[in-house]
Amino acid sequence: MFGRTIAAFAVTFAILGGVLAVSLSTGYTRSLAAWSSTRLETLEDAARSVLSARRSGTIDQAYHLPTDIPIFIYDENRVLVASNRGIGRRRDEEGVELIPVTSMGETIGYLAAGTAHFRSDAANTALLDSLIRAALFGAIAALGAASVSAVILSRTLANPAAVVASGIDRFARGELKYRIPVRGTREVTKIARAANLMAERLSDERALRGQWAQDITHDLRTPIASIRARIEALSDGVVQPNGRLFTSLLAELDRVENLIEGLEELTRLEEPEIEPTFAPFCARSFVENLVNRFDAQARDRGLTITTQIGTDTIAGDENLLYRAVSNVLGNAVRYAERNGKVDVTVRGDDEGSLIVVANTGPVIPEDEIGHVFDRLFRGEYGRNSPGSGLGLTIAQRIVALHRGSIGMTSSREDGTSVTIRLPGSVFEE
Repeated sequence: MFGRTIAAFAVTFAILGGVLAVSLSTGYTRSLAAWSSTRLETLEDAARSVLSARRSGTIDQAYHLPTDIPIFIYDENRVLVASNRGIGRRRDEEGVELIPVTSMGETIGYLAAGTAHFRSDAANTALLDSLIRAALFGAIAALGAASVSAVILSRTLANPAAVVASGIDRFARGELKYRIPVRGTREVTKIARAANLMAERLSDERALRGQWAQDITHDLRTPIASIRARIEALSDGVVQPNGRLFTSLLAELDRVENLIEGLEELTRLEEPEIEPTFAPFCARSFVENLVNRFDAQARDRGLTITTQIGTDTIAGDENLLYRAVSNVLGNAVRYAERNGKVDVTVRGDDEGSLIVVANTGPVIPEDEIGHVFDRLFRGEYGRNSPGSGLGLTIAQRIVALHRGSIGMTSSREDGTSVTIRLPGSVFEE
């Protein structure tokens, strides 16, 4: 980047130098033209004075002509009457450009002069040489100062970019704890902040995946170990085959299967290519289908499921939202106290739709509330219950795909509530 920046400055200086050279050349040419025009006017005034004095008979008093160039003055009959080179030097005006000299609109004679050169005057030559030297010195000094400034500025611009590039290389090598210094131009600092944020998220994701792998290993090892022990007991004849044993084995296999299916679904939902199909759908039929799904399970535990529907439609992907709310409602039914109740409320407002699932059950400790949406998290009351520990994580991901929010509150007075907020205009975007 440093070399390219220097090259850009060099091209800029070259263009600037060319423009200045053209401007100086044009100014010099115009200045000489103006000087020549003024000099010619001076000669015409001198010739007019000589001719007027000759007419009035006072030629001796008016005979004052410049001496740096040949001057010849003719009367109205084109007869040479005055010259600064002697009266006999040029009498034949043939081939000579004669400039009419007028007085009060009347041609009183003619003027012939040699070419007036600016440099023919020693003072003019000295002035011009002095100006050229000053211009050259100024150009060299300006070029030197500009070059030094260009190098300093180029390094100022290039060094932070090089630091950012080096930092990104370190990220690529896996050094995600490193942070790029945020300095330089606005664009460079913006890139540095974005790269640091990316590294932070990658680091968090790496830690999360490591923890996730440990949790998966633990959750799989327990049922697999249980299945292995029982099969070995059967093989060794320690226990006899019976329906209870096989039911227990199937339950452990179901647990493994549910975990694998949950992981597969969560992985699919976290793919960047997934795009929910946003559309408005009927809120009442949506809630009724959910309640019907868990009605038998609720009756087995003596639960009452009540619904409150305060809006006609919900905006979003119906299938994905059904999966999300189903996970929440399943937890509410599973962990509600026996003979308690579960409430499902759907209402709309100017901001969108609100889905609230609440139950009467044990209070979730405050230190667990912040982790209930983590992968494979199983709180105090969930460690010995069926489930993969991914239901609320999947629900959170689905809500995030809808650009909504999900949260949980739990208290002894109000029970436990999960609130899902969905924006109403998502499907229109």
